[in-house]
This record gives sequence, C-alpha cells and structure tokens, in this order.
Amino acid sequence: MTCLSRRGALGAATVALCHLPARATADPAVEARTRQAIDAYARAWEKGDVPALLACYHADFTLNWFGRNALAGRHAGKAAAVKALGEMRQRTGRQLKVIRATMVSGDQAVMVTREALAAKGQSVEVERLYLYTVAGEQLRECWVYDQDQRQLDDIIGP
Repeated sequence: MTCLSRRGALGAATVALCHLPARATADPAVEARTRQAIDAYARAWEKGDVPALLACYHADFTLNWFGRNALAGRHAGKAAAVKALGEMRQRTGRQLKVIRATMVSGDQAVMVTREALAAKGQSVEVERLYLYTVAGEQLRECWVYDQDQRQLDDIIGP
C-alpha cells in the first residue's frame, strides 16, 4: 500500500498504514473488485445516493470507531453499523465535503475525506481516514481514524 504524502493531517494513523506489510503477490482480480467497490462507494457518497451507498455494505459489515464517546466501539452487522452511522449524522450533522484520495491494495482500500461536523455550538471541518476490507464486491469492515479524536469525542458526547 502506498503511503499518504499528507502525513501531518492524520498523524499516527497514516504512519501505521505506511507500515502495513507488503503482500507477496497481489491478485489482480481481487484488486480490481476492491477498486470497483471503493469507487462505487465514493460515487454514491459524493452524490448523496443513500440506496446506492447502503448497497455497498456487505450483510456482515462491521464499523469500528475509536474514542471515548457514545458511538465508539465495534458495530457488527449491517443493521448495527447503519444505525450507528445514522446516529453520528443526527448528533453531528456530518456532511461530506470532499473525498481527497482512495487507494487499493489486495482486498483493502483506504479513503481520505474532509467532512463538516456541527454540534454543541461547534462547527468544524475534519479529515478522516477510512480503512476498508472488501469481500466480493462489497465493503465488509471499516476502521475509522480521525484527525482529532478528542475533538470528535467532545462533539459527539457521552
């Protein structure tokens, strides 16, 4: 996986991704399916096409959020993950501003975004890094790395 050049914006998460072990052989068919999955997801998110966005999630989709807030933890299964995403939007007014980059290696994809959040009188734009694992042609698991976890914890709340 190629390292991101904008290391400072995402700190340790970017450093950690730069040190993922290289795979001995990359199956071109797996990488093509992974690229197709992340591109379809990006297009749906940019268009605000919720049905297309939801179709990108595997039935066993699992969302992993760090932090010390009400939404932190592991949300296993598509229904639980979608519920958590809905609550995040409800609590923060989360809006995608731009998808800065996507990268693919084997069955993993990385997406870097800039998003607007607003709650408790605060309005901020943050960068987030999403590390996805793809199964077949759908997103199977996601780990979310935030630019400023403490700030996000304050915005989401307990």
